Amino acid sequence: MPDNCNFISHDVEVFKHLDEVFFAKRMNILHESKKFKKTYLFNNSKAGVDNHYLSIYIDHEKSFLSIKGSIRKWYYGLTSLNDLTKNDFYQAVKRISECLEIPLYKVFQFEIYSIEIGLNIRINVDLDLVLKQAYKFRGLKRQEKPFDNYISFTNSDQMLTMYGKKKQILAEIEEPNKKKWTTKYQRENVKYKFRDNNIIRIEYKVFGGKFNINQKLKIENLGQLITNYKRIYLLYWDIVQDIEFKNDDDSLIEFRPKQGYGKELNDYIGLCFLQIFGVDGMNSLINKLKSSSRRQMRMILKKRIKKLNEINQQTILHSALLNSIKRELVILFWKNKFRSEIKHFLATNNTIK
Repeated sequence: MPDNCNFISHDVEVFKHLDEVFFAKRMNILHESKKFKKTYLFNNSKAGVDNHYLSIYIDHEKSFLSIKGSIRKWYYGLTSLNDLTKNDFYQAVKRISECLEIPLYKVFQFEIYSIEIGLNIRINVDLDLVLKQAYKFRGLKRQEKPFDNYISFTNSDQMLTMYGKKKQILAEIEEPNKKKWTTKYQRENVKYKFRDNNIIRIEYKVFGGKFNINQKLKIENLGQLITNYKRIYLLYWDIVQDIEFKNDDDSLIEFRPKQGYGKELNDYIGLCFLQIFGVDGMNSLINKLKSSSRRQMRMILKKRIKKLNEINQQTILHSALLNSIKRELVILFWKNKFRSEIKHFLATNNTIK
């Protein structure tokens, strides 16, 4: 579930041994970046298309160490669709500790400067339509990217992104640097693997240092992240429910009576009128009534506005996406052996089947 992260330390005693001699002896997995000073690339030792790096920046004079990148891709491989379980995340952190020869308990104390939690979601609805219809997230403005299948909602300290996983992976394996170290057969094999792929990835990123991380996620360091791993899943579920979708279909809402009484039909007709005339149009009609009737009709209108908003937010598209997300989260609960939490999670979110 955690993906792109930036972990930092200001304890120079922890990383004072990480000098040129240290890295020179481990050039098979750690080598100096040609683009950035004081930066080393931490190889995941996977061959071909699944090769990936974490970036390690060290400034001894400023007592600063930063480890950043996609820890998910680094641990599983670039083309993997797996999302990190608690145990695998722990093993990834442990491997970092062993390779850099930093005690594990010290690595657990590394501050989280930025963190992204994401999920690969297999959906049975049109991916392009999902991306087209998502228009709002917690008041953040939707931003288009210069390439297909990617949208984001962002401000100064948080960002939610949604994109098609297939196009993202296929674009990455065709990058010049990646093509240099892979064969055409390996790349074609990945394309074949993803030929029928209909996966959307939704990621939520928080940045701006430990204060903002703690404010939004209630964690500050790696150790707390592992301890509270279960809560990250529930937090993600809360986040994705706040994505709002618009409906470009101009057709009227569907009549679905629950008990079959005439009142349900009257309420439905009222909602249809509201949908057709809009709030301003309905207010104009109410203003033509006697003053003694206006107050009561405005109260009814207010209730119908609330009801119509609830219906619009629970479109078939939105429900289908939430169902898919819920399924993936249940699978992750199972993989993490959070068995007792599955029943509670399903029971407290029974509006989505």
